[in-house]
Amino acid sequence: MEWSVGVVADFYGDEWFAKNARRRSLPVMSSLYDWPLSSPIALVRHIERAARIALLPEPVREGLTEGSNGIRRSTNRNDFDHLDVVLEVTGMALRDDWFVESEVATGDGRLPDLRLSKGTVSHVVEVTTQGMDRESRALDRQGEAVFADQSAVEHRYQVQCVTRETCLLTEEQLQQFMTAMEETARMVADHGGSRNADLGFASVVVYPDGERTENVVNEGPMIPRDLWPRFAQRLHEKARATSSAGSSWIRVDESGGLLMLTPAVHWSIEQQLSALQGNVVVELQPLAILLEVAPEHVRVRALGTALRRRALVGFR
Repeated sequence: MEWSVGVVADFYGDEWFAKNARRRSLPVMSSLYDWPLSSPIALVRHIERAARIALLPEPVREGLTEGSNGIRRSTNRNDFDHLDVVLEVTGMALRDDWFVESEVATGDGRLPDLRLSKGTVSHVVEVTTQGMDRESRALDRQGEAVFADQSAVEHRYQVQCVTRETCLLTEEQLQQFMTAMEETARMVADHGGSRNADLGFASVVVYPDGERTENVVNEGPMIPRDLWPRFAQRLHEKARATSSAGSSWIRVDESGGLLMLTPAVHWSIEQQLSALQGNVVVELQPLAILLEVAPEHVRVRALGTALRRRALVGFR
């Protein structure tokens, strides 16, 4: 672990970490999933990140740090996530004996993330990440705010709560809900028994400590919607960006819940990949003349673990 900390620190540089600290941003440990002291998964990810950095040939290392698209030109969290995926692709390519280059311009002057070569075969690789949309991120922040206040109320009054929100709340509604939870908890602490408060857009049931009968602690709103158009738009953008680069691969790191609220969430990984491949072929058909895309050239593969399913979408 000491070795990995040194490798990562040297790669990003002291000034990069200092800039992030001044912005109150710590990309290496920005959440519970990234915090090595509380998550074995994060510990392994940190060591894995260092191992991939250690594999980098010096020209690639320099391009990824100091180049025109290098990490030290930005403290944006999205750029950090993007570079993590670039490191993953680079590591896989090097282990498979590909010659890896970065900062190699295409005929139209674009700078794809990587170029992989082996013998007479060469591929341009464009890496992109797509996380949750704005509404999903807002729901996540709302859930964290409610859970934090709920935990404080339970500790303060020695009670147990079950909270439910039916929609994305406004600031005023969220404050009303917090106030209702506080007042209901105070009544239970003073008079005993369970009590509830229902505001329509949110509700809370408060039990004396140790008497909560429900398995649910907090239940947020379910807002089903079609996330494919957003993914397809990103695919189109990257397809056009590599249209003059020859043989190209697009690596999409999709962590925005693309299949989460669909029947496909219950399918096997093979069925999911088959469905995704069919959708990708359909999306690329309008660009077929421009990109020389044929269905047999489209590949969709799963990467990573069940904790975070990833798709690699490639085409020529």
